[in-house]
Amino acid sequence: MANEKKKEYDRKYYLAHRAQDAARCRKYRQAHKEETRNSVLKYRNSPKGLAMLQRIKDKNKNEFSHKRAARNALKYAVRKGVLIRKPCEVCGNVKSEGHHEDYSKPLEVRWLCSIHHHEIHHSISPGLTS
Repeated sequence: MANEKKKEYDRKYYLAHRAQDAARCRKYRQAHKEETRNSVLKYRNSPKGLAMLQRIKDKNKNEFSHKRAARNALKYAVRKGVLIRKPCEVCGNVKSEGHHEDYSKPLEVRWLCSIHHHEIHHSISPGLTS
């Protein structure tokens, strides 16, 4: 019972102090960039890290196969000239990417530069979403 109370207390503390903890971690990583990078690379190349990456890859392969199919159909259509890559709808940048609002319609895309595409996916500019 005491262990459950401790877990509950730790969880509440974590939720209440999440922002401060994230700021502290960011500050540490910024001050120790090389050390942090080497630690991450060491883990990724360890058997445990490689197994974890493979599990993520397998999960994503199965879970997001409809997205991959839509991206491949779009790439093929652009390569064959069925679709012409247009400039970014927002800023006019000619280096644009296709953004699928609906993956079941692989050739219906919004053309956005990488900056505005990132904003849509991370809800930085809510006005960009259609």
